[in-house]
Amino acid sequence: MFNVLITADEAVWETDQLMRMDAGRFKEYSGSEAESVSVKNLATLKSLEDIDTLLMYEEHSTGVNVELIRYGRLYAIKVVHGDLTFRFEEKGKFTRTVIKDFATRLGIANDFELYSLVSGDDHEHRIPD
Repeated sequence: MFNVLITADEAVWETDQLMRMDAGRFKEYSGSEAESVSVKNLATLKSLEDIDTLLMYEEHSTGVNVELIRYGRLYAIKVVHGDLTFRFEEKGKFTRTVIKDFATRLGIANDFELYSLVSGDDHEHRIPD
């Protein structure tokens, strides 16, 4: 199982510092696999720290690293002033082509929006195992 965070902000993943997303948008389009996770319950948010995560940019973004996918783990997840904040321990990088090549096996076909948990500029996906 993976978490996938997708954003249109062309430089948001280009930091080793604190990252954030609007907590009100978390799980906006989630399926049943995310029912047990809540921004109102820190213990359930902490469970996301045990799941590998991919950080991606929306396919039509224009940033320098739009084709780069970062692989790692979220940690220090908190809700602060309406934002879900976290840090990311990067374990590796690969290109968007790898995701496209394995999209069917990952359960996301070729449409990353299909498993969207939030909408708008930031998208979080959970890829079923």
